[in-house]
Amino acid sequence: MAMGSFRFLTAGESHGKGLTMVVEGVPAGLPLGEDDIA
Repeated sequence: MAMGSFRFLTAGESHGKGLTMVVEGVPAGLPLGEDDIA
């Protein structure tokens, strides 16, 4: 994976409210909330 790139993996309900998201490539300790991703 190139430096500065992010990888998003999602799983859950395609048309429901349940969704799981894994974001790879985020520096450790970086505060990251839902509003930063949406």
